[in-house]
Order: sequence, then structure tokens, then C-alpha cells
Amino acid sequence: MDSGKVYALITGGAAKDPSETRWEGHRHYADIHYVISGKEKIGRGSLKGARPVVEYDPVKDIAFYKVAGTFYDADTTNYFVFFPGLDAHQPGVKGAGMSEAAAQGVKKLVIKVRTDD
Repeated sequence: MDSGKVYALITGGAAKDPSETRWEGHRHYADIHYVISGKEKIGRGSLKGARPVVEYDPVKDIAFYKVAGTFYDADTTNYFVFFPGLDAHQPGVKGAGMSEAAAQGVKKLVIKVRTDD
């Protein structure tokens, strides 16, 4: 950890039905998502015009939104960068036709980079 400016998380679990996940956005940290194993869908949308459904939590640097976005395959062949104040994202989504094995064994690296210091 670099004085809170950069840190990384390793997450594990199953991709979920879209109704069990939420669109999120941040004000201070950019997110870099990389799937180490398994497969999920990840949504990307704009915060411009997004409607907050859970107000911003400054301790966790997160708010949740209602957003229209596009979903992409996330696996070991790509990564995604989401910028604070611009991008909403909905990670951890199980896609239609996705195998149970791939959806159950999702392990992901999320790197958080503070962009406003």
C-alpha cells in the first residue's frame, strides 16, 4: 500500500444473477479489474445522468446507482479500468449461457488507484 494511494484486493466467489449485483461508482479511486480465473460479465456505464439508489459513503468511496450500461465478458484475456466521477460499473455478473464451472470459480484482482491527490 502506498499511503492509501494504491492498493489491491483479491476477491473470490461465484458470478451472480444481475439482480443480485449493483451498479457502483467512486469519487476518488479508479478501479482496475482483472479476472485471474473463471469468467464473469462486467457492466460499464456513464455516471452522467445516473440516478443514485444508495448515497455516497465517503469511508468506502462508493455509491450505488441505477444506470443503463453495456456488459462485457471478463476473463483472463482482458482487464477493465473505471474512472472516478465518470464510470459506473457492475462487476460479478453471471452471463447467459455461462458454464457453472466458470461462473463458480471467479477469482479477481482489483487494483484501486487514488486519482485526486
